[in-house]
Parts: sequence; C-alpha cells; structure tokens
Amino acid sequence: MGLWNWIVSKISGKGSSLNAINSTRMITLDPFLIANNANKEANSTYMSCINAYQKALSKIKPTLFYKGKPEDSDPTNYLLQVKPNKVQNAVNFWKQVAFSYFANNVAAIWLEWNYGGRIPILKSLYCIDVTATNFEIKELDGNIYYQFNLNDKTIVSKSDEMIILVNSPSLQNPYVKNNEALNMLVNTINANYEGLQKVLKLANVVRFIAQSTQPLKPEDLQKRQQQISDQVAKVDGSGIFYIDNSQSIQQVTNQAKWATPDDVKIMNSEIYSYFGIPEAVVKGQAADDIYQAWVEQSIEPITMELEDELNSKLLTKTEREFGNKYLIDASKIYTASLTHRIQLSNALVASGGYSYNEIRKILGLELVSDDNNKFIERIDRVDTSQNNDEANQNNKEVSEDE
Repeated sequence: MGLWNWIVSKISGKGSSLNAINSTRMITLDPFLIANNANKEANSTYMSCINAYQKALSKIKPTLFYKGKPEDSDPTNYLLQVKPNKVQNAVNFWKQVAFSYFANNVAAIWLEWNYGGRIPILKSLYCIDVTATNFEIKELDGNIYYQFNLNDKTIVSKSDEMIILVNSPSLQNPYVKNNEALNMLVNTINANYEGLQKVLKLANVVRFIAQSTQPLKPEDLQKRQQQISDQVAKVDGSGIFYIDNSQSIQQVTNQAKWATPDDVKIMNSEIYSYFGIPEAVVKGQAADDIYQAWVEQSIEPITMELEDELNSKLLTKTEREFGNKYLIDASKIYTASLTHRIQLSNALVASGGYSYNEIRKILGLELVSDDNNKFIERIDRVDTSQNNDEANQNNKEVSEDE
C-alpha cells in the first residue's frame, strides 16, 4: 500500500515520496521495449482488434472482498469502479489501460497515495503514457523507480506505487518483446493501401499524353498544352475532337499491381491471430461459444494479472492474511444470449453445489453482499416435508371453518 514511501515521508518530515527521494543519485536503466505504432494505428484491422479489447475490458469491476464477502463501503472500490481520478471515469480509464496494454505491450498505472494521515489512503489512479520521452526507469540502492511527467509535474515513484501489466514478456527484456512479424505484416498492408491511393490520385491528374513531331520551345509547349486542354474541354456530345498530324494523343493506362482482396484477407487474418481474437468477435457476429472461448483465452489472463497486481500493491501482507482480496467481476463482458444464460443457470441449479453469487454472475446480475458462499441445494434433495405439513394444516383449518 505504498507503506515504504509513507515511512520515508514520516522520517524525513516531508509530505510526498517525490521529495523524499534523491533523484540525482539515480541510474537510468533500459526503457520498456515499446511496440512501434507509427504505421499500425493507420490500419483499420489493427485498431478494430484493440477497440474490441477496449470495449470488453471497460466493463470490468474490481472489488475488494473480505472472506468471500464484497466490502461495498471500501473507498477504493469507488476509485476502481466509478472515478479513478479527477478527469476520467472508470470506463474510459480501463479503455486507456487496455489500449496501452495491446498497442504498447505495456500498461503502467500510477497509484497516487495520500501520506498525510495516520495510514496511507489511495487518492487516485492514473494510466501513464509509457511512450512519452520523459518516461524513464531508474535504479537507486537496488530499488526500481519510475519517473514521468503528469499535469506538468515530474513524478518519481517507487515500484510498489506502480501497477505494471505486461503483454508478451521475454527473457531479453523483463517487460516486453516487440513483435517484428506483426510490424512487417501491418507495413505490407499499409503499403498496399498507400499504393492504391497514389494510383487513384494519378488517375485523376494524368489521363493523356500529347506529343509533337517537332521540338518546341518551353513557352510554345505550354501554349500547345493549353490549346489541347481547351479543345478537349469543348468536345460536344459526339465525343470526337480533331488534331493535325503535327501532334499525337496517347491515353495513359494504369499497369500498377496491388494485393487482391483475397491477399488482404489473408494478411488481416494474421493480425486477428496475433491478437488472439476471432474476426466474428471484432465484427460483433460471434456465436456464444466462440465469444465465450475468446473471453476465457484472451480476457481472463489479463484480469488475473490485474488481480495479482491489485492484491500485491493495494493490500499489505497482514491484510491478505486476514482474508482481504481484490477480485474482478467480469460478468458484464460475457454477451451470451439471455436464453443461453437461463439454460445454463437452470442446469447448474439442478446439479447443486453452486452459490447464489455464482448463478447471479452467469445471469449478468449484481453480486449480493449477504451471499456468504451459500450453496443452492439440488431440488431433489430439498426437504419438503415441513412445507407439506404446513399445507395439510392449512387445509384442515379451512375444512373446520366450513
């Protein structure tokens, strides 16, 4: 919970970790190996894949639980679910995190703590632009620090005040591995579209070449060009105009070659494969089973990574030992039809062994705080004798009244 910086601030008598750290003694380390997005962001398929992840992860709801029970009154839940900072709501914040995670391969979240009270209090969360030139990783006395600018201020933050989410880490770099195959693929697609644009521009500019049999002076050449242009513009409905044998007109035909629709489709499928997302999901046409498989394969690992970071950065060891834990409710990500959800819920209820909250999660309903891991019993195991006795007693009272 940023306890180190809180202790340092108390000892030094200063109110923030930035003032307590002597940044002049720091050693600058190798930066994140950031993916190059200069050409990728011009590709519609690339951006559509990222947009699909942004929409899905914007629905997450990180919640603090105590012994399996959500702590609705905890102020941190408000930051994670409603208003992480002064300028963003939670939906836009998690969209920004998702974009940085997939576009830059790294998402960095700064945890701003208030160290002025008896215990540190989380004040806000900011997604930091890791591509900025002022974002640096530094080392001092064996500790890792992150330096960046935020709201025209230079922030130096210790690693326990940063949530770092990494996509595709490698042994060479502890943070991320850039995908050169994807860079080459996107560049090829973009080059194809750029070629098409140039062909269309030239087709509208140069359509005919006029050639004279005799060399002309520059001024005469300009005059002859204007004459031919005026002559063509005044052609009547017959579509015919006359020139003498001192000049010839040749139509410009385009011989350029570019990728066929099938070629582009194959290249786009490689982008879908890189992101691990079916094309049907991007276009909003995925069946329930396809969408479910994508969420389990590609979304859940991200939410699990975020849960680990939240539990290690927002909770102390003692708090975790007492049963506190951050869990991410991702039920709103699932877009299965209501009919399918009801069928699944009925099957699970009939089998028994599932809690009320587990069933409510499948149905896309809010979790209840008084669930306390109560399990729903199978219908064939419910003791109905008491209900039958009550019914017989009611019938007997009715008969006596008559």
